[in-house]
Amino acid sequence: MKINFIFFSILCIFALNQNAADQSLIAYSDNIVNLDSFKYFYDLSYISDKDTLVIFDLDTLLESSDLICKSKFHHTFLQLKAKYSPHVRRCIKSLSREYLIERDAKNVINELKANGITVLCLTDRLISGNMPEVICSKLLAQGINFNANDASFWIPKHTMIGKPLYHKGIIFTDGEDKNRVLSGYLKQTSATYKKIIVFDRDYKNLSNIDYKIKKLNKKPNTKIDFLGYHYTYLEKSNDQLNKQVAEYQFNHFAQTGNWWRDEGIIQRMNPAGFIQEIQSFSNAEDLLVSADQNSLVFFDLDETLIESTEMICKSQFQNQSRQIKSKYKNLRATKESQSLLTKKHLIEPNIINIILDLQARRIKTFGLTARHSNQNTTETTYSSFCGLGIDFFDPSIGDFNLINIQPAEYPNSAPVFYKGIIFTDASNKGYAVYSFLKHTKTLPKKIILFDDNYQNLIHVKAVIDSINHHCINGHYIEFYGYHFTYVEKRNYQLDVKMAEYQFEHLSKTQEWLCDEELKKGYFTISPDVLLHGWQVVKSKKKKQGY
Repeated sequence: MKINFIFFSILCIFALNQNAADQSLIAYSDNIVNLDSFKYFYDLSYISDKDTLVIFDLDTLLESSDLICKSKFHHTFLQLKAKYSPHVRRCIKSLSREYLIERDAKNVINELKANGITVLCLTDRLISGNMPEVICSKLLAQGINFNANDASFWIPKHTMIGKPLYHKGIIFTDGEDKNRVLSGYLKQTSATYKKIIVFDRDYKNLSNIDYKIKKLNKKPNTKIDFLGYHYTYLEKSNDQLNKQVAEYQFNHFAQTGNWWRDEGIIQRMNPAGFIQEIQSFSNAEDLLVSADQNSLVFFDLDETLIESTEMICKSQFQNQSRQIKSKYKNLRATKESQSLLTKKHLIEPNIINIILDLQARRIKTFGLTARHSNQNTTETTYSSFCGLGIDFFDPSIGDFNLINIQPAEYPNSAPVFYKGIIFTDASNKGYAVYSFLKHTKTLPKKIILFDDNYQNLIHVKAVIDSINHHCINGHYIEFYGYHFTYVEKRNYQLDVKMAEYQFEHLSKTQEWLCDEELKKGYFTISPDVLLHGWQVVKSKKKKQGY
């Protein structure tokens, strides 16, 4: 059993990001390694022993949509809380809207549970009112169910700080140290696990749990192997805090007991419109709910609604894609040669319900993409989105060609409106929106646009500002632009050798081999290609003197 666990640890470490060992400020122990993303756990067959306990810190799964509640700004959060509501014990973070950080985490949890492994959640959040049930509901909404049918019970506490609780598969420490509460849980349940694996964003928690398990192992007939993963996905975020918004939130909370989300405050501060960065459509829920039939909603397609399942097809690696593709003369020079061949998935599956709700309320909702306007691209795009559950087609508006307002600037562009989607044909999206408004004789009170490209938002806003400036009947269009940065802020790592293999195979056979299929070994490919760039963290640490 010991050998199997060591073998499992090595295999998991092989799947870690090659930059893991660069975290020079953290002195990793032999039992704790860095983890940049859950996407590296594409094969969990090695965690098969039923005497294994896997624990996920809640903050490795959910992230607040409000900036002040993010872990990056925890110090400022504590300062504002001390200033405005020092005696309030409610967990403010749990009052804010939260979204799933990585869909891969949900897949990992579900696969472990399907294999019969005990999987729990551990959080140091405070217990107040029905907060445990609120957290369970948030996780269930994201498709994560630890043990919803389990009975709740109090866990013996070690200090006078809190009152730890086990509730439906989630251990709430209520402010106590995680290592002590976990020890209390194991004692309370008389559990005899031989392996404990913990994912946590706080290295100190992992170190304390490691120390506690080593102490437990000194007892007779007790031998627990521990492996900790320090989750650092959020540490590379470049979020910028708006202190004015945060001050407003805490001041309002202190006076009313109600928490206002970033979006609501920004909208109040900018009643005529704004451009705001978001990483989840839930961040715009309030504005979308308030939209009416005088509103017009546009969604960019690529890397806003969908993204490729293939690493080389993501926008971050456009230059590498061009370089590799240039080696093969029979491949087209545009990125569409492989993007139309590869699989796509919805970034947020719940967007289907959001769009259906808008359409049910008769709010004009359309796609807006820079994709080319040739027949093959428009038809393929429309059918692929229908296959994903999204249909922008509006029977009241037929297909038509849009006017190229700036032919000198975009001489080869021929934008079209096809089955509810504007194809700008690589031209300015602002001009395309203006041409659409002019052709349909539409003058909405509010235009809402979601796009992963900030410049597209600027271009559309400039056109709306121009319309408002020249409007003679007093009509004013509010513009709300959402810069969708979920994909941009993911820490993707490209395996260049595997990408070269994919393009070589595509050139020879006109068949695209998926990343997932290659990694699982469904096709013949050398281990050197698969493991290129992946390093064993422990061996690198020894070389660097950790």
